[in-house]
Amino acid sequence: MEAEIKEHEVEVHDKVKSWLNPEMCDLYDSYRPTYTDEAVEFVIQKMDLDSQHTPAGTSCDILELGAGSGIFTKKLLEHLPKNTRLIASDPLPTFLGRLQEKCPSVTTLQCKAEQIPLEDGSVKNIVAAQCAHWFKQPDAVNEILRVLVPNGRLSFLWNVKNYLFGSI
Repeated sequence: MEAEIKEHEVEVHDKVKSWLNPEMCDLYDSYRPTYTDEAVEFVIQKMDLDSQHTPAGTSCDILELGAGSGIFTKKLLEHLPKNTRLIASDPLPTFLGRLQEKCPSVTTLQCKAEQIPLEDGSVKNIVAAQCAHWFKQPDAVNEILRVLVPNGRLSFLWNVKNYLFGSI
């Protein structure tokens, strides 16, 4: 299955513009810890992935906001049921390119949380791993609520490296 790439003109914060350099993806990947199987399973258990309850016009089962270079995306794919429709999004094309290298079957969407180019009520679940602190409030919350189906699910994750004992 070949992934689809959807690109849009996205303006990014000045502090993130240095991340447009592909070498920064290498640096980012070398310092960011991965996610435990338990954390990923916990998030998936909280999601609504039942295809019998999928409203007509739904774009995807899961929209990952701020997917970056695909650290969480890759781990998520290891645990998702087959045929789960996942869209991974990020405002930076360099990070989406790296994500596509790691996860070639994933559809990507260049966007930020404040401007999601999907229809109203078209996403069942949204996950944002290690990125919500970049979202402009309340714009991002309003946009998330706009694209979620009624009773849709939203998960935020933060992952920190335990410097006393290594990655956990």
